[in-house]
Amino acid sequence: MTKQCPDCKTGMERIRELKPQPYYYCPKCGWETVMFGVFTNGSKDEKRIKRICEELERLWKRYPDQRLGQLLLNYVFPPGKKTDYFYTEDDETEKRIIKEAARK
Repeated sequence: MTKQCPDCKTGMERIRELKPQPYYYCPKCGWETVMFGVFTNGSKDEKRIKRICEELERLWKRYPDQRLGQLLLNYVFPPGKKTDYFYTEDDETEKRIIKEAARK
């Protein structure tokens, strides 16, 4: 099955295998991805975006002086926990944000 570029709608080329997902590249516009879910045609729950953003807002309001990167690294993906946040599923990230936002 040929993957279609989300930008220019031409066929993507599979360049090489990366762990855990393959790498795709569009020779026409240069769009590339290693993200597995990018080409799933909406199989992920789109409602998660609003839920996560609302929970992130709750957390951020507790620490308004922090930049977004600081907030995420300090409370959602702290350095002491060995987490590869690139591959962390959204439901796990959402749970972490909710947990931190609820802390008193």
